[in-house]
Amino acid sequence: MNFRRCITALALLTLFAGLAAAQNYGSAGGAMTCDTVAQVTPTIRAEGITELVGDIVITCQGGNASASGSIPIPQGNIVVSVNQPVTSRLATGGIPLGANGTPSEALLLIDEPNSGIAAPVAGYGPAAPLTLCPSAIGCVEYPTAVTTANGTYIVATATANPSNPLTTPNPGANVFQGNVSGNLVSFQGIPFLPPVTANIVRVYRITNIRVNATALAGTSLAPITASISTNGQSTLALLTPNVTVAYATNSMTPTLTTGSAGPLCTGQNTLNAATLNFKELIPNAFKTRVAPVAGPGGLRAGALA
Repeated sequence: MNFRRCITALALLTLFAGLAAAQNYGSAGGAMTCDTVAQVTPTIRAEGITELVGDIVITCQGGNASASGSIPIPQGNIVVSVNQPVTSRLATGGIPLGANGTPSEALLLIDEPNSGIAAPVAGYGPAAPLTLCPSAIGCVEYPTAVTTANGTYIVATATANPSNPLTTPNPGANVFQGNVSGNLVSFQGIPFLPPVTANIVRVYRITNIRVNATALAGTSLAPITASISTNGQSTLALLTPNVTVAYATNSMTPTLTTGSAGPLCTGQNTLNAATLNFKELIPNAFKTRVAPVAGPGGLRAGALA
């Protein structure tokens, strides 16, 4: 599994990660509500077919509480519809899921794992390691109560723990692969655990979505937009479901210089030659696809992305 870029810009987020309780299990926190933003809105190349758009961050507050360790957290699906074809790399050996698409490098991260942001419970939320859900249709997780010096929190665990809810089993999966189909990326079987506690939020970060922007060639700062929806056993109340995740623009301009050259090799006639130059119109229009390697004469070379 390729996790490249999966934690890009996590340090920019200053929110505490949510450690939450399952939806519809009580009445303590009221309804959970969620807001959606594009954390960054990059300018991408309109000539590119695998352009990386900005991360989509969903933050949720409120919700109802439960300390039960035997009832699974309600699961739901998060679907991202982009206005251009999605070209995120498909996972090697991925199992096709029909209408749901094929597992890909597009990822959904829960509570900013492995980010170093302060966590209410040690080993959970941003203090948890990256743990991939091994199924493209989601993972079952359970709410479990954990008591700390600052209070009792409900966390998502990988196994049920009804006998001793204060003894915490392993954290649940916090990395889910997106299934790509056309303009859609769907994340299946995501546990929707409301934060409940004041000043604590649940964070769903969607990253590694790439698009084919060539339909926008010749335009200037054309918006790449995404519409987020949820379905399944449980859903999220999204206050702002539509976001702009990038702007596409022409990124380079060519110039042609003609002239004559000397013999290309001994015994050959002199041929006219032309030089084609490309100039960047935006920063970083030229990108390397792989790490540069040493070439003849110490030159550094890398494939353009």
